[in-house]
Amino acid sequence: MDLREGMEQVTPQQSTQAASNLARVSSERKEAMKAELLQEMGPQIHRLMKEQEQRLGAEFQAQLDAREARFQSEIGGLRAALATQGESSSSATLSGVMKNVSVSAPAMPTLKTAPMVHYGGERTLSALLRWKSGARDRVYLPANTEWMDSGRQWTSAQEEQVVSTLATYFINDSQSWFELLVVRPASFHDLTGLVEALYAPHQADAKTRMEMLNLSQGRSSVQDYESRFRALALKCPSLSDHERLFYFENGLEEQVKMQVAMKEPQIYKEALKYAVLADAVIHPQTSRPRGIWGAAQQAQETAPMELGTQSAC
Repeated sequence: MDLREGMEQVTPQQSTQAASNLARVSSERKEAMKAELLQEMGPQIHRLMKEQEQRLGAEFQAQLDAREARFQSEIGGLRAALATQGESSSSATLSGVMKNVSVSAPAMPTLKTAPMVHYGGERTLSALLRWKSGARDRVYLPANTEWMDSGRQWTSAQEEQVVSTLATYFINDSQSWFELLVVRPASFHDLTGLVEALYAPHQADAKTRMEMLNLSQGRSSVQDYESRFRALALKCPSLSDHERLFYFENGLEEQVKMQVAMKEPQIYKEALKYAVLADAVIHPQTSRPRGIWGAAQQAQETAPMELGTQSAC
């Protein structure tokens, strides 16, 4: 007997329906198994999640604690540094105040010297003497005195500073000469010696100029003084009118010199005229208004000099 004859014939529709039922049953069984597994593993999963949460919380808390400890350490260091800086600042402030108090203490008043004269390399004895005396009396000696009075020792550094200061009063030829020096003079005396050696007039002229510088009117009349002065001036052809004026005024008798200075003559002839007129008023017993001087007065029709005035004759 054929087995196929005893089996029930299945149609395609029935086959499809059976496959669908089988798939549904299989799906339901899977869902049931999943539910059973979830029910069985639920507490375990919950426990694992709780443990994970606790572990993560502990790690996070440890990180927070470490960070807070680091911050506290940094804050402590900053506070210590600020405290140290504050102490140093207070000490420095106090020291600065004390220093300012000592520095701002009133100094002893000093006499003001006349302004320093400029020197442009004039090769005349009068210019050299004027510059050298000014350098000594208006720069070197006041600086030395002030330095020593403050209790400090005068050293080569101060000498060089004096030289640098005096160099600022050089003009024209002397300024160019100083700027071209390879080796600068180290002291006041070195500088004045170099200037004298370079710019002093010839020996013969220097001797004549020295005689003119030492010449004085004394008790003689201005006319007699001028005669002696003119004789010396003839020995020095290079004598300028400005130098002639300087030497002539320098040797006048003090009262006559004062009256001439009040007139502020700009040339030698003006100084001579004022000196003759002043001498005739101040020393009538020694002056000689007649002769060439009297003729000069009459020709100029000058009035007697009014002593102590600034008006021109």
